[in-house]
Amino acid sequence: LPIRTTLRTSSGFVTCTMSGITSGAVSGPVIEYGSLYNSYFGRTLHDQIYIDYPSAGGDSGAPVYYFKWGNCFLGGLHWGHGRYSVASPISQVWNDLGVVALTR
Repeated sequence: LPIRTTLRTSSGFVTCTMSGITSGAVSGPVIEYGSLYNSYFGRTLHDQIYIDYPSAGGDSGAPVYYFKWGNCFLGGLHWGHGRYSVASPISQVWNDLGVVALTR
C-alpha cells in the first residue's frame, strides 16, 4: 500500500514513534506530506512525512514506526527537523537502495 494510505485512519493520520539515539523514543502525529530539500543528497525529496515529535542532532537514520491493526509497521527513517520532524517513507528508502522483497 502507498505510504499515504497506510498512515491514514478514519479519524486522520496515525501517531508515529521515532527511536533516536539522542531523543530516545518519542511520538507524535503525522501532520502532512511534502517536499523538502536535503543538503546531504543535494536534491529535493518528495512525499516526505512531517511528524510532530521532538528530535535532535544524532537522531538521523532512526526508525519511525506506527501501530495499526494490532501490528507494528516500519513507516520510514528519520532525517531532519525544523518546525516538524521529517522522515523518508521506507518504500522510498528501499527504492533508492535497490532493495527487493523476497517472496516464496
